[in-house]
Parts: sequence; structure tokens; C-alpha cells
Amino acid sequence: MNIQVLIGFQIAADMLLCAVIIYLLWRFKKDLSASRSSVDQDLMLEFKRLVEESQQTGVQFFDALAEGRKMFKDLAYDLDAREKRLKSLIETSLACSEKLDAGISRNEARLPDGKYHTVIQMAREGLDAGEIAGRTGLAEGEVALVIDLGRTKDKNP
Repeated sequence: MNIQVLIGFQIAADMLLCAVIIYLLWRFKKDLSASRSSVDQDLMLEFKRLVEESQQTGVQFFDALAEGRKMFKDLAYDLDAREKRLKSLIETSLACSEKLDAGISRNEARLPDGKYHTVIQMAREGLDAGEIAGRTGLAEGEVALVIDLGRTKDKNP
């Protein structure tokens, strides 16, 4: 459910509540003019209850709206961090690929981090990308990329 639907729902609920309040005020005025002696206590209690319900609903709506904004903001930060990590991995793979294409020996074209070497070793031992990701703490996509780069490097010494 998106924010626009929630806002539309809140507006409709407020309009309905406004109509009810206007109706109650009209009834109150009618009853007051008919009998000037006293105000109908039941009607006043109902009016107060409706006002309190409207206030509570408004507070709940704004709380939900603020929580939704926070979740969207957290999601945006998470996506930005993942995008940066992917760009870094692409740059690393391109650098390694360029070194391999330039004819540099296998020892010089190593991946920059020792954990990537560990990933390749685990893959050679027969572990799949999910198991390697679990053991190393890397993302499964990152593990698959490192394994593919290692295979490419092995094929093109």
C-alpha cells in the first residue's frame, strides 16, 4: 500500500467525520432550539468520542507515514551502498582482466584481497557459491563473480 492510497483514505475518513460532525451540530442546534432547558448529554458524549477517535486516527496515520518514510530512506541507503560495492567489484574485475589481457604473469594478476584467493580455493575444492558465501561472509553474487574471474584467469594463463 503506497502513501498516496493512505493519504486518500485519510482524506475520505476526515471528510466522512466532518460530515458526521456537521450532522451532529445540526441535530444539536435543532434539539437546543426545541428545548432550551438542557443539552442532550448523550449527544455531547458521542460528539466528544468522535473527536477523540479522529485525533487518534490522525496520530496513527502520521506515525505510519513517518515509519514508511524511514523505511524508504533506509532502503535507499542500502541500495546506494550495494551500488557502490558493485561498482568497486566491476572496477576490480576490469583491472584484473586488463592485466590478463596485457600478458602479465599469473602471479602479478592476483586479486587484491586474500579472501578472494580463499574463495577460489574453496571453489576448487568443490564448494558451491552459497556455501562459500556463508563461510566467508561475502555476498553470493560477489562469490560467483570471483569464481568466474578465477576460471577465466585459469583458462587464459
